[in-house]
Amino acid sequence: MKKKLSRIAAVNQQFLTRIKPEWNAWGLDKHPNTASYFGRDDYGGYRYDFADLRDPSQIKLAAMAMIGPRINLWITGYKGGKLESDEADLYILSGHMKDIFQLTRSWSFWHPFRKIRLDFDQKKNESVEDAAARLIDDVVKELPRLKQYLYG
Repeated sequence: MKKKLSRIAAVNQQFLTRIKPEWNAWGLDKHPNTASYFGRDDYGGYRYDFADLRDPSQIKLAAMAMIGPRINLWITGYKGGKLESDEADLYILSGHMKDIFQLTRSWSFWHPFRKIRLDFDQKKNESVEDAAARLIDDVVKELPRLKQYLYG
């Protein structure tokens, strides 16, 4: 019998199989700072910090966090300019940084109040896995905006 996944575990599994490989293909890999996250975070969710350091004169950072019991996704990107010091000291993205790019669901008539976040929305009689896949479908649709921001 297949083990039933929690909502957050189902979204994390979808991220690892569908989003992470694409980010890796862009050149984003695990962030080198030991204080960065790459899996479970301290608050019961998941966070992944990525960095593209192939060109030290134009570093790129991205992060994805799965937050809270309702599973809101926080997806950000940042063009960091020149790598000024050791890779291990590279800064980690936070919502307080100026000019940070935050990926959000496109506004629609049906979801006018969801512009600022991507969140888990399980419909009646829908499995957790199907709801997680639908949420990641929304992320996949918006990924070209993040790629355009980071890589032009």
